[in-house]
Amino acid sequence: IINIEEYSRESGVSSRLGSSHDVTKLQLLFEDFMYSVAVIRNVNGENLIKVVREFARKPEHNNVHAAVLIILAHGLEHHIIASDGIHVSIDELVSCFTNKRCPLLAGKPKFILIQACRGEERNHNDSKMGDFLDSLPSNSREISLDPSSWLSLPHMSDCVIAYTTLPGFVSWRSETEGSWYVKVFVEVTRMHGHRLHMLELLTEVNNRLVSEASNYGIKQISQPVTTLTKPYYLSTLKA
Repeated sequence: IINIEEYSRESGVSSRLGSSHDVTKLQLLFEDFMYSVAVIRNVNGENLIKVVREFARKPEHNNVHAAVLIILAHGLEHHIIASDGIHVSIDELVSCFTNKRCPLLAGKPKFILIQACRGEERNHNDSKMGDFLDSLPSNSREISLDPSSWLSLPHMSDCVIAYTTLPGFVSWRSETEGSWYVKVFVEVTRMHGHRLHMLELLTEVNNRLVSEASNYGIKQISQPVTTLTKPYYLSTLKA
């Protein structure tokens, strides 16, 4: 779990209040599903790329049935915003998990959850909203090392990315509860994660996300993107 909650003054980006709630919920969830969880906080652009590359190359992957990467940060449509305001290409991060670059995870499910805005559009009635956005002004600096789409990369199989919102739109976060998406994802997974595979879980998350968000006068729907070749269950012990 990479949580970028605090941003440097030089970045010109506000802190992501409430993101620590997401970390707690996600860490407990995946530990309950017998995953070994590491939490990395407030990395700059250079170290964000380094951390993801090192994770993809971990020798421990030889003995696992799946790997999960979660990034909680400000964002734009194609980039994650690091703590120093640098834009880091999502394609560059995801490409660390190709079968060539990450052979120990070849043929194994790789789940990537990105809690970040993908633009500045808001599909809601904001007259009573006190929540925050995971977006930022568009004048920050950029690292874009790989302009190609990750879906066109060779050997990019058995991967699913859960974007918490659609291209061009914001992703909502509460200062007191954390992000809308993570809250619903954790609740759905706790209830159904031993029975449903990942794509079924993400479909139910969207169903709940649309229903619950509308009660607060906002709208948000996530976008799973997948190259899975078989069902991926978080638990190896299915009910």
